[in-house]
Amino acid sequence: MNRMNRIIDGVKYFLILMVLGLFLFPVYWIFRLSLAPQSLVYDPSIFFFIPTLKYYKEILFSRTFIFSMNYIHYFLNSLIVSTLSTVMALIIGALAAYAFARFKFKGSRNLEFYILSALFAPPAAFIVPIFLLLRTFGILDSHFGLALVYLIFNIPFTTWMLKSIFREIPVEIEEAAMIDGCSTLQVLTKVTLPLAKTGIGAAAIFNFILSWNEYTFASVLTATRATTLPVTLGTFVSSGVKPIYWGYAATSTVLVMLPMIILAFIIQKHLVRGLTLGAIKG
Repeated sequence: MNRMNRIIDGVKYFLILMVLGLFLFPVYWIFRLSLAPQSLVYDPSIFFFIPTLKYYKEILFSRTFIFSMNYIHYFLNSLIVSTLSTVMALIIGALAAYAFARFKFKGSRNLEFYILSALFAPPAAFIVPIFLLLRTFGILDSHFGLALVYLIFNIPFTTWMLKSIFREIPVEIEEAAMIDGCSTLQVLTKVTLPLAKTGIGAAAIFNFILSWNEYTFASVLTATRATTLPVTLGTFVSSGVKPIYWGYAATSTVLVMLPMIILAFIIQKHLVRGLTLGAIKG
């Protein structure tokens, strides 16, 4: 029986490694292309070579870069938009989640589903009316306008995630605070939110990553002032330059992914804890 268990475990680990390899190989290949000389781009048989930082230096520091990619400018745009959208989503989503978790009112279940349904429609269905609205209010190609658009999918995600977390917090703790003279808003800000800070942190991280990686809205609703990093990757295909410089494209992709990879390593323990906070009823 023990031998059979070891065989089963071995098969499981083998399948896990196969799946990991399938998903991680494109990431490895992007890193390889960003460090490989141009002569090795079309020669995948060579795994060992002297890496070069030529592409990184030209993208980050050269003013005559062929694709005119100002990485710092686009990086700040992505950072501002993602942070602004995350903060607004957390404020609105936390209030909505607390209302759904603690109060029962007519049509609350339908309203919950209505909020979630915003995630069902493809982004392309919203682009034209959103474009016209932003242009009408004069916030097209702006950080604030793009952050508002990202609330379309950030608020439903935040609301549903925090609702389950708030429901796991014993209501008796809040009742004790009310007996001590706290109002509903004070209970939320001084009792409930501090207890749910790990889950809120996890929601903030996911909101930030979703906003950082978003491409469809950013490519249509920005031109120069608020263009984000993912949009710049399209310049390597749409620029009309032949052949495509895969080394520069791969390096730009790495520079887009790298902040999120570093963030994931830093907060991975807190992220797992936050995701499991509302998963089990005690």
